[in-house]
This record gives sequence, structure tokens and C-alpha cells, in this order.
Amino acid sequence: MRSRWKIWTARRRVAIGREQKVDLVFVGTVLEARTQESNKSGWIPSIKGQSGSVSVHRVKATVTLQGELYEVASGKRIFSVRVTGNDSNNALGGTAYTTFGAWGTTTTAPSSTRRWAKPYRRPSST
Repeated sequence: MRSRWKIWTARRRVAIGREQKVDLVFVGTVLEARTQESNKSGWIPSIKGQSGSVSVHRVKATVTLQGELYEVASGKRIFSVRVTGNDSNNALGGTAYTTFGAWGTTTTAPSSTRRWAKPYRRPSST
């Protein structure tokens, strides 16, 4: 049995759909959002006055989203979904120090890795 809060929320969502004159309403929220960041760097040993430095910058992110799709005409929830996504990116940098000057660059990885978990579908309750 659904609580009064859930019934009011579902009714309100459908009412918003009717006000906007749409057939379907999708309402969602971010349940979790996390990021991790790290930097590492080091020096290449000096050879005849020439040296260099290398650095790696890494970022990871995780987001969990949840949403529900309602049919405005009937007021029924069509489905509920919860999905988690991950993304990461790396950047590599370096500088060469010579007797003629210094040259440096930072590059981003050509493509980040995106992974989305299979959605969790909760059975629709009527």
C-alpha cells in the first residue's frame, strides 16, 4: 500500500503534466554524485644539464540517477528506473628543460571511459 505522500506526489506530477498539456511526465533526481581527483608528478634525472618533469592528472566521477515516467491521461506510473554512471579522464603533462629553454605541454586522454550500469526497473504499482 502506498503512503499518502507517494499518492500526493504521483497526483501532483500528473497534474503538472496536465497543466503543461503533455502526454508523459518524467520526474527524476540525483541520488548520489561523487568525484575523485588525483595529481602525481615527478622529475626525470638530469643528464648534461638537460632534465624534464612529468605529471598525471586523473578525475573519476560517479552519478546515480532515479526517475519515474507517468502517463498523464491515466495517471499511472509507466516505469521507474535507477541507473549509475561512471566516467574517468586522465591528462598527461610534461616539460623539458634544456640549455636553450623549456618546453611543456599537457594533453587530455583521447577518450574518456563511460560506463552505465543496466537500469533497475521497479515494478509499477497500480
